[in-house]
Amino acid sequence: MDKKQGLFRFEPLLSLLLIIVIAALAYLPLAGQLGICCDAWHIIRTAESIGVDALPDLFTSDRPAVGWLYWFNYQVQGDSLTTWSVFTLMYRLLGVICFWWILRMLWPRRRLATTLMALLFTVYPGFLKMPDAITYQVMMIVLAVALLSIALSLKAYQVSSRGTRILLLAVSALMGVGYLLTVEFFLGLEGLRFLLLWYQRYQAHRGEKFVRQSVQALARFSLFLAVDVIYLIWRLFFFQSRRVATDTGLLFAQYRDTPVLLLKSLAGWFQDVFSVTVGGWVVPLAGFLAGSGLLDLFFSVLLGAVAAGLFVAFARWLERSTPLKEREDLQEDPAWCRDVLVLGILAVLVLLMPTSLVGRTISFDASMVMGWDRYSLLPALGAVMVVVAILYRLRGHAMRLGLALLLIGASLVTHYQNASRYGDAWTEVRSLFWQLSWRAPQLAPGTVLIASFPDANTISESYHIGFPALLVYYPEDVVPQLTSQVINNGTADEIVLQGSNTEWTRTQNIPGIPGIVRDYSQALVVVLPRPGVCVHVIDGNAPLIPTGSDPLVRDIAPTSNIDQILVDAPFHVPPETIFGSELEHDWCYYYQSASLAAQRQDWEQVIQLGDEARSLGLTPNDVSEWWPFIQAYLYGGDLETALDYAEIIRSDSRFQFELCTSPGILDESLPVEDLALFYANFCR
Repeated sequence: MDKKQGLFRFEPLLSLLLIIVIAALAYLPLAGQLGICCDAWHIIRTAESIGVDALPDLFTSDRPAVGWLYWFNYQVQGDSLTTWSVFTLMYRLLGVICFWWILRMLWPRRRLATTLMALLFTVYPGFLKMPDAITYQVMMIVLAVALLSIALSLKAYQVSSRGTRILLLAVSALMGVGYLLTVEFFLGLEGLRFLLLWYQRYQAHRGEKFVRQSVQALARFSLFLAVDVIYLIWRLFFFQSRRVATDTGLLFAQYRDTPVLLLKSLAGWFQDVFSVTVGGWVVPLAGFLAGSGLLDLFFSVLLGAVAAGLFVAFARWLERSTPLKEREDLQEDPAWCRDVLVLGILAVLVLLMPTSLVGRTISFDASMVMGWDRYSLLPALGAVMVVVAILYRLRGHAMRLGLALLLIGASLVTHYQNASRYGDAWTEVRSLFWQLSWRAPQLAPGTVLIASFPDANTISESYHIGFPALLVYYPEDVVPQLTSQVINNGTADEIVLQGSNTEWTRTQNIPGIPGIVRDYSQALVVVLPRPGVCVHVIDGNAPLIPTGSDPLVRDIAPTSNIDQILVDAPFHVPPETIFGSELEHDWCYYYQSASLAAQRQDWEQVIQLGDEARSLGLTPNDVSEWWPFIQAYLYGGDLETALDYAEIIRSDSRFQFELCTSPGILDESLPVEDLALFYANFCR
């Protein structure tokens, strides 16, 4: 036996090692830059301000067991964001290993094919939520438990010992109960379990009639069917969901009242089959490449090339090391390809069914928050079978391997670009709160913080702003002292009308936490207009809108109450464990400090800050940010210097128009002659 064939006995370990290394290349390069996103703010705000023991209450409205998982995970991982990313990947890999085990039980000699299936599932590019590690860690845990449960049920019918079989089935059933009680739309995995049990028996009794095959497979599935029926009875008739998206009673009522909705769901179901099996490999990648910078593109392609290189090295080694009688991966077998293709398509269908029935249609859009790509993870189990079956129908090992490398490389490119997008969004959120802490020492109780970002997809829910603001300004208050709102077509009118309403978040599931009342007469509008520009706090009495702002900002700007900033209160600093170390004191630090001093009418302090910034060679990327310094020179009686800086601002014609058509921007306490001369020169 030569050395290469001697290593062949370690092939399973090498196969798994390959998957683990490529997973690390896909998900860890930017792990330290990802930060907090989306529903993770519920977890962080609750744990940090209310207490870790309150986490189980967060999900009592729809998924009671989820809260206990978060409670346990927070005890272990704390508030280290990188740790959450690493653990989430670890749980994802545990699920992948269980999937790999399932595939090896079904096709033990298809080593390269099963490795490729497991690897493609690991890096499936249609599921884009891995950077949101805190939110989706529970999903990875539950998936690992579910796949282990399925693997044990398959293993039970491979062992000869009756006692061992009973034990494996019992453990598998208990795990089935556990994962179903945690995430309801994972019920489709029970359909996958039945398909695999049927196929496992079919492999051993290919000559039997279909009806007998199905009856015997159903007998194997009977224990799990009983578990599923009991679960459905509890979920449908006893559990009362207080969340619309998981309220099955409301769903059935909608289908009863509007039967056409069922046809729409069926159409979406079949559309999603195409989305998962084809669109997931192409659509996200095309979207990312259209907006990618050269540096991100270079690093993502480099990672993709490394991953593809590792796989081709493994494939070549496996080809040389596998004994001749076991080289099924190199042999064309249309029957095997047909089996895998049919099994894969059926798996996609059953795994999509629960989400399709509630109207969740998979989409691969730019929204980190509302993008329904998250529902593509489960059906990806079947999608990778379909893809590999098609690859193995191609003539020529080289073409098959080349297309596999293309899929692996493109997936790595997609995940790096996706992580970069999350990193950019976190940079914006982090920048907003550090700059706001320089500009606003404290926000008055009852403030409604309204924020606008350059990318509308950075946030989509009000608490994505409100909860981080509470961690900065009221970190120890259990009852929220301020609230927030996003800016969109649906909220602009209610903000302008200055009414009030009550915001619902998961924290209202915690006993003693009331609904958060928004009173828009206490609104404060802050704008981060575009990358590289400072945060602008809008004064509704004299609203100056920075260039590049969302057009809706102009409509709501007059509602912004600058007095919500308590200028003489002690400064509140964002906690570094959440927001990272303080940002560098660049131009934006001086601009925010000067704007605060201007609100205090401390014009000497403004001029001093301007002189210090200039001595450091700092200048703004938006010329409108010279405005507080121009005000200081005007109020300080230095009209000549004010006009010199005003000449710079005139290069921004839109901002010039804003100033020249907005009476009251400058206080009438200025000497009439100076005021007239300034406007005459600036507005000419």
